[in-house]
This record gives sequence, C-alpha cells and structure tokens, in this order.
Amino acid sequence: MDDVEEAVWRQAQSCYDSEMLCALVNSAVDSYKRLPGLDAPTRLHATSIGQEVAQTLLKILNSKGYRLGLGVETAGYVNLRYGLRAHLQNTLQRRLMQDGYASEAMTEDLLAKDLGL
Repeated sequence: MDDVEEAVWRQAQSCYDSEMLCALVNSAVDSYKRLPGLDAPTRLHATSIGQEVAQTLLKILNSKGYRLGLGVETAGYVNLRYGLRAHLQNTLQRRLMQDGYASEAMTEDLLAKDLGL
C-alpha cells in the first residue's frame, strides 16, 4: 500500500461519519465493473485503512456475494482483487477532492491517474 492510498482511507474516515463512509464504499462497490482477464489478488490491511472501515468493507463485500475467505478479525486484512481496490481508492479520492478534503498529494495523484501518467 502506498502512502497516498493509506492517506485516502484515513482522510475519508476523518472527514465522513460512519454512515456516509459506508454509503460511499457501498456505492463504489456497486459501480465497479470488472474487466475480463486475470486480476491480481491483494490485501487491504486493517492497520493501514482502519479497523472500522475494514470491517465495513468486509460486510459490504460479503453482502454483494464476493468470496473473501477469512474475516478482518481473524486475518487482519480484507482480500480483494487489485482492480476493485484501485476503484475504491479512486472513488474515495475523487469524492475527497470534490468536497475539498483532499491533500495536495492526493489531488496530484488523482490528476496524474486521470492523465495516464
């Protein structure tokens, strides 16, 4: 996990209440469109994104039928594919930027991704 990704999750937790953050993550999961082909599995660690948001993400993914394996309490992380992980980060990052909560590093990172740099 890079510094910007961790900062996005932490900033979202500090700027939005649990209900709003749950709604944002739920909406991001709903809007995700998986591309055909292989997508590497990754782990989002609760120590990086926060225990509460990790549990919320796990609940949302379970309710949508994602097969995740061990829970956050057992393993300390959420298993998900890289494409979904990137989509969640980009969605939260974009929302933080629109609401004026994004740091300069987050804004630059998102603009670089939008420009394909």
